[in-house]
Amino acid sequence: MKLIDGFDSNYRYILVAARRARQLQGGAPPVIDTQSRKPCRIAQDEIKAGKVEFRADKTSLVHVPVGKLSFDSQKLIDNATTVITSIVRAKPSAAKGKYIKSITISSTMGPGVPLDQAVADAAGKH
Repeated sequence: MKLIDGFDSNYRYILVAARRARQLQGGAPPVIDTQSRKPCRIAQDEIKAGKVEFRADKTSLVHVPVGKLSFDSQKLIDNATTVITSIVRAKPSAAKGKYIKSITISSTMGPGVPLDQAVADAAGKH
């Protein structure tokens, strides 16, 4: 599944691409190698390549959407594994010990379901 298929409208796609283009204009390095030097085109190429964007809030929690209700279970598993792998790869070299303490998956307004720690460990090794 391509990341671009996850957008429910072109409007949402444009919003994400415009935000990323502003980051690139501000000096952020591109995540992928691309032929273009235009920030708008680089942002579109990153979205098409499946760039995962996440950030931690002030309590060190990461909130990332991994799919929609219409996705089948294998797509959701693949997306969640990709997110966990990306977070583990982004671990600073100075960070010691266990980087992911727990993982909880939930719907937008539903109760959270905690995942077993073995899931985080297995996804982090991919």
